[in-house]
Amino acid sequence: LDWEVGKLYLRQFLIHPAAPWLRRWMIFIFALLQYNLIFIPLRVTFTLDGDSDEGDDQNWFSPWVVIDVFIDIFYYLDIVLNFRLGYYVRGTRKHPRTVVMDPKRIALRYLQFWFWIDLIAVFPLNLVASLLSFDAEQGRLLILLRNVRLIRLLRLFKLVRIKKYFSAWVTAGNATKRPITLKLVRQGLWMLMISHLLACVTWYIPRLEGFDEDTWAAQQDLVDAHWTSQYVAALYWTIMTLTTVGFGDIAMTTAPERIYAIICMFMGAVIFAYTLSNFAQLVREMDAEQSEMNKRMDSINSYMRYRNLKPELQIRIRR
Repeated sequence: LDWEVGKLYLRQFLIHPAAPWLRRWMIFIFALLQYNLIFIPLRVTFTLDGDSDEGDDQNWFSPWVVIDVFIDIFYYLDIVLNFRLGYYVRGTRKHPRTVVMDPKRIALRYLQFWFWIDLIAVFPLNLVASLLSFDAEQGRLLILLRNVRLIRLLRLFKLVRIKKYFSAWVTAGNATKRPITLKLVRQGLWMLMISHLLACVTWYIPRLEGFDEDTWAAQQDLVDAHWTSQYVAALYWTIMTLTTVGFGDIAMTTAPERIYAIICMFMGAVIFAYTLSNFAQLVREMDAEQSEMNKRMDSINSYMRYRNLKPELQIRIRR
């Protein structure tokens, strides 16, 4: 991005999609999304330390409320920036991509879909719910208010736009020097996130049943345990099921739990096969890269022997 052009856009409060600082902003928003992905299901499902058990944040100075407000500020700022962020469109054969920097076109494009998703995701529904007063006997309504936090997961739709941005960034010649390592890390994180979400659902089902004595949570004496013990047990069962191990020391006993277990077993078979095929493909790519490197080194060694280079120089060239 030309510096003079960048200054011109800055004076008009327009953001070029190739602005150097934009990638750092996207990484920061991605980190906030990971926090939401981890802690929103945890707060809906478990009773975390310092969090309200009634689904509404009555303690306005608790760490969870402070963190929520801090994150919401950046999401509101991101909405404002999206109204001024240019975008790429397909161009001609001579110019495959062109940049749209017209403020009206940018705003109309954002208002067509993504703005409403972002608005619902940042709307303080939990604040509205906590300002209402309900009778203690209305347990189902309190459960509903607790689930209001799940609406925040709509923020994960931002991952689609972040992925598009980084795909364009990689296409522009900024690809990582270790793509296979990046793929391995991404595959591992993907498996961890799925296991985390399913572990939360595993605990949430007996919670919906009121922790009846027939539920797996009650049979494992975990109803009154600390939330970390509850989560570890749920994650333990989830990973056992997804990896098709299934020791059987934690068993689903009620009808809803067994239906959920059947779904998890089907998912486990698909995910296990998909993960194995991906890892096998990555290993083949690593072998191909190593084989190509060995061929190049053999050619270099043959050329150095042909030229009768000194051993010290050969070692320096190999390095």
